[in-house]
Amino acid sequence: MAGCGTQGKPPISKNRSRVMPHGSLTITNNRMRQQKAPSTAQNTLTAIQKASSAVQKAQPVQAPPSQAATSVLDRGVNPLRQSLWDSKVPDNFKSPHLPTFDGKTDPVEHLMAVGTQTAIIGAPEHLRCKLLLGTLKDAALRWYMNLPNNSIESYADFHKKFIYRFSGTKHVKVTATSLLTIRQSYNETLREYLTRFSKATITVSNPNQEIFVAAFHKGLKAGHFNESLAQKPATSMQEVVKRASCYIKGEESNAEKRSRDAKEKDSRSSNRKRRHPADREYTPLNRARVHVLHEILQAGLTPLPPPRMHNTIMGPDTDAWCAYHMCKGHDTERVKSPSQNKRLTNRRARATTETKEKSNEWRSTQYLEDSHEEANSARKRYVRKSKFEICSVGSSTFPRTPEISFNPEDARDILPHDDDPLVIQVQILNCDVKRVLIDSGSSADILYWDAYKAMRLSDEQLNPYSDTLVEFAGEQVDVMGHITLYTTFDEDENAKTIKVRYLVVKTLFTSYNIIIGRPTFNSLGAVMSTLYLSIKYPLNNGKVGVVKGNQVLARKCYE
Repeated sequence: MAGCGTQGKPPISKNRSRVMPHGSLTITNNRMRQQKAPSTAQNTLTAIQKASSAVQKAQPVQAPPSQAATSVLDRGVNPLRQSLWDSKVPDNFKSPHLPTFDGKTDPVEHLMAVGTQTAIIGAPEHLRCKLLLGTLKDAALRWYMNLPNNSIESYADFHKKFIYRFSGTKHVKVTATSLLTIRQSYNETLREYLTRFSKATITVSNPNQEIFVAAFHKGLKAGHFNESLAQKPATSMQEVVKRASCYIKGEESNAEKRSRDAKEKDSRSSNRKRRHPADREYTPLNRARVHVLHEILQAGLTPLPPPRMHNTIMGPDTDAWCAYHMCKGHDTERVKSPSQNKRLTNRRARATTETKEKSNEWRSTQYLEDSHEEANSARKRYVRKSKFEICSVGSSTFPRTPEISFNPEDARDILPHDDDPLVIQVQILNCDVKRVLIDSGSSADILYWDAYKAMRLSDEQLNPYSDTLVEFAGEQVDVMGHITLYTTFDEDENAKTIKVRYLVVKTLFTSYNIIIGRPTFNSLGAVMSTLYLSIKYPLNNGKVGVVKGNQVLARKCYE
């Protein structure tokens, strides 16, 4: 049987290929047979390889759903109608860049931006819904996720629900009359005010150019541009912007130069040499000064100073003799120049003054003298005039003013005091400035830096000031600059407003905000009474104004 079985089938060659179980394939090693026509097994292998390659190429085309969308769908959250959600996105679709919405801005503006982009690309309704959904985040996305499933029927329905939910964040319509409340602040530049006003006009629902121009001019602060609009009114905001550009350039140029001048002033102050430099280090002498002086006199290099009066003593040592000054009081080896002696005396005087100040329990404000060139020139002219004009014939040059006097009635509301200072309150730039000292011994009006910054004045408003203030003891105080401000004394029927040029000073400690000196005191035409702690000054209506000192405030200055 075995033999019959083997005889009925052809013999199997050892070099012939055959199909193995599990789809594996064994290929013969006979190269000659491989070059012939492929067998059925080889065709199967080729088909499998082509199918595998096709699957690998087809997989990247089908983009997997996003992680967020997958997680939402897994939880069954799908407010869009199923047909809208299942609609296929084109394979070559590229999503445009769209703004996001977090529920805090205007929903109408957001829908306008998204709708414009979707209209440009010609997106169908289902794609518009998905693109709008992709822009939601934070509170807006949480609102969408809380909607019932299949509750959004169309893009118009989505649009309606979206606006209704976030209507509270829509911009409120503003009328043109609301622009009348806009004011240019004191420290605000023309460019800043124009920018702020232009932004406000964008939100107006009923634009009116006449109202725009009137509101802008009404809020503009005093200045050259205000005068220009008053002389030649503008007809539209476009004309206002065009005319303002020239004034903005001038304003910014002035600010730049003020800043430059201030920096140059600081540089000069730091590099300024003292008018009387300190003693210099000279080459040590190898011989006594007496011998050196003798050789100088023999060579005729310098003459001796004029002879002193008989028995003149220059110095504490009455037994010592100076060959240079030809007098007693010091010897030649310890001789000093007059400038050196003067500086030594000044240093001793300052040291004595500082010692007295430290021992004094009460902090006092020293008298300040304005060393400005104009002030010094005015004093010199006054001295020359009084020196050469002994008397004058004619009427007085002082203006006619009402008679000002003090009587016991002025002592009403004044507490008994021991020489309290006269401290009042003034108004500057709509600010009530307290701790203002009336000091007739000061030749300058002082505004301290802390009060300057409290009134929100900028550094650019300071005008350069190259000189210094001199205290009563001779010490110099650096001045940061000067500024002219309208200052109002008292209020109601006693009010009087004048221009005051303040010198701005920065110190580590001060008891006052402002010191009113003689310049303002004379401009005000005031008369002061330290006994009754009040000042009186003539008013424009012929009456006399009175400002009372604040004793409680004055004593707080020293606490």
